Amino acid sequence: MADFPTDLSALTDNVDDVMAKHVNNLEEKVGTDSSAVTSTHDFKLAKHACCVYNSADHTLGNASATDLTWDTEEYDIGGLHEGVTNPSRITIVKSGVYQVSAQVGFDANATGSRRIYLKVDAATIAEFGDARPSSGQKCYPCIQRILNLSAGNYVEVAAFQDSGGDLNDTNGFRYTYLAVALIHAT
Repeated sequence: MADFPTDLSALTDNVDDVMAKHVNNLEEKVGTDSSAVTSTHDFKLAKHACCVYNSADHTLGNASATDLTWDTEEYDIGGLHEGVTNPSRITIVKSGVYQVSAQVGFDANATGSRRIYLKVDAATIAEFGDARPSSGQKCYPCIQRILNLSAGNYVEVAAFQDSGGDLNDTNGFRYTYLAVALIHAT
């Protein structure tokens, strides 16, 4: 049996050359706007993906859904998030099939339930409901969907809790976030 190499640079030296040839070949076939990209190996060339989170906790009022806003971009490939005018939205700029993921981390409180809502153009399309946290434990409900979205659609997340008083979510992209990624352009 051959030894596993300790220096992998020799194996990866020409990766950029191979990718450049692949991209040039793809551009000759479909053009440079990625509108006809269909291979699962080529979807990243479509360059439409975004993950946003907030740098501070949101205060979630009791017994009402709160649209979450995002002030920090983990990444925004394609300019999908504009944080000043519509900080709660990720706006789709290229029609296609998208992977959409959202999670909200609720601070510890054993009273009541926790819900998150995934919304497209302000209409709720999915809900993770009635997460019941145990005493002293934070709660992290999440939603993942594959959606056919059109250019101009926007995606948002709302959070609900009914603990009897205000409750914070947990800031940071590991705990509370909204993410979309184009997986097939249409």
